[in-house]
Amino acid sequence: MKTKKLIRYAIPCSTRFPSTHCRKGEPTYFVEQILNVILYGDDDFLGTDGEILYGHKLYTIRNNKNNVWTKRMKKVLEGKAVIDLFYWKLPGGRWTKDNEQIVFATLDKDSGCGVQLIRFIDYDVMQIAFPNVDTHVIAKNDGLSIDDFKSWFKRYDLSEVLAIIHFTKFRY
Repeated sequence: MKTKKLIRYAIPCSTRFPSTHCRKGEPTYFVEQILNVILYGDDDFLGTDGEILYGHKLYTIRNNKNNVWTKRMKKVLEGKAVIDLFYWKLPGGRWTKDNEQIVFATLDKDSGCGVQLIRFIDYDVMQIAFPNVDTHVIAKNDGLSIDDFKSWFKRYDLSEVLAIIHFTKFRY
């Protein structure tokens, strides 16, 4: 009898702000922030002299057209799939010849991962329809300042429902 092969979904995590962002090319520290949350919980990571080196990134927010992430997370929670979080080894991502994906974390049914839906009412003030949480909190838990958050999402169709893909058991 054949055993079913585990489905692997991949989520790229930017190590640098994209060319469309006001901080183009600067480091995001997303990988470090995600690892802090997965390995140590959601407390800020402090350096030896007490300054905050990296914050935390509890989740990523992605397009959810046709409920793609809702369906994928269902498979993960059923134990039929996992989510690989990765970054590209070289700048330029998939368009760089011989570039490799470096998987730094894998989310499975026991990781606490999950999905919540989010919808924005007004982009200019980044007012959120649901969940009923202040946008500054949404931004901070996404590993960004409110200005970086606005710049990141300026090209998204915010009339669409988006998916918050949680890396841990944290939920709103």
